[in-house]
Amino acid sequence: MERTEYIGEDSYLFYDIETGCLYKHNGLPGGEPICGGGPGGGGGVESYPTVGDFPTTGMEDVIYIAEDTNIIYRWDTGTTAYIPLTASPGSDNVEEYPTLAAFPATGTTNVLYIAADSNLLYRWDGAGYVPVSGESNSHDYGTVTIPASGTAAVYSIVPAGNLSLKFIISATDTVTGDFATSEVLGSYKILDNTVSHNHYSLLGDKIKYKPDLVYTGPNVQLNIVNNEANPVTVNVIRIPTQPL
Repeated sequence: MERTEYIGEDSYLFYDIETGCLYKHNGLPGGEPICGGGPGGGGGVESYPTVGDFPTTGMEDVIYIAEDTNIIYRWDTGTTAYIPLTASPGSDNVEEYPTLAAFPATGTTNVLYIAADSNLLYRWDGAGYVPVSGESNSHDYGTVTIPASGTAAVYSIVPAGNLSLKFIISATDTVTGDFATSEVLGSYKILDNTVSHNHYSLLGDKIKYKPDLVYTGPNVQLNIVNNEANPVTVNVIRIPTQPL
């Protein structure tokens, strides 16, 4: 695995050239993947030999890496130019907070922000925090606590047509501190009101919980069943709802 270290004194970012995955340094071997740059590339992170090799027109929800300088850039539609997010390799341009809600009220345009509970990466666009995830209109539904062997409805929508749904779920056992992060991909077909979904583990597997996407009429709803003997706190982020 070939990696390049990019920025931060306490929160380092690494880019794996082989897999196209962005990681943060957490003191453990291999580091911790950032959801903004998933394995396989294209998940909000693109790497090129030099700035001159960047696409002529970039995308605002993607961060671009120049391999010759190890500098990270974003595309600014206002100036139609690539703006560096790091003044130089090793500069402290990464800040990490427990949740998105804990971010500063006003951000800084050349800083990348990490929400530790979801491992999602954000930038400040002058008016708010924008997810750097390759997708837009992400929504954080906050954190709920599910009692032992209990169930919580964490998302509900009355669909106007066919839907595809994607959720990032982070769960923590309130007693043991064990955690797990997973992804749920689902769909709804209005013709016969059918719902289907798949559940994938992303990080950790010590929490036993079951996401269940159901149609209750007229709502499509995501329930989470806690199969632990202790209460579990769960954070859910939708990325995003799209028509099929």
